[in-house]
Formats: sequence, C-alpha cells, structure tokens
Amino acid sequence: MILYALRPNANPSSFRPIGVHTLERTVGDLAGWFGGFLPVTAFAMVAATGDIYYGLWYPVVIAAATAVIGLLFMPETFRRNIDD
Repeated sequence: MILYALRPNANPSSFRPIGVHTLERTVGDLAGWFGGFLPVTAFAMVAATGDIYYGLWYPVVIAAATAVIGLLFMPETFRRNIDD
C-alpha cells in the first residue's frame, strides 16, 4: 500500500500521468505473478516443512520486500519543487 502513495512522486509533474500509468502496469504485472503463485508456493512450503503456518512467510516476505524497495528507490519530494 505504501508504494501506491509514493508512486506519483517518481516523475516530474509535466509527464506524471504517463509515468504513473507505465509504472502501474509494470507493478500490476509483477503483482500478478507473485500473487498468482501464492497458493501454489504457500502449499509447497507447508508440504515441505509440515508446519501449517510456514506458508504465511511467502506473503510477508513479498510485502516487506515491496515496502523496502519502494522506500529505497522512490525519490523524496519534501521541500523540493515538484513543478520542474
């Protein structure tokens, strides 16, 4: 969720809608791959370990990685003129 709040600041305001649309499509495609394989991956993790809660680590790790990558690579716009 934090990625959606930071996305508009990734591009200058002159072409912000174009960049957000492109980024949205890319993030959506990646989310489809990670989310689409969630049941299979979680079931395989549970089957391999025998612990019924072990499959919950997959969505937790994906969510944490998304937040960390978003915070590291999205530019900070506080006290910066975003009309450039």
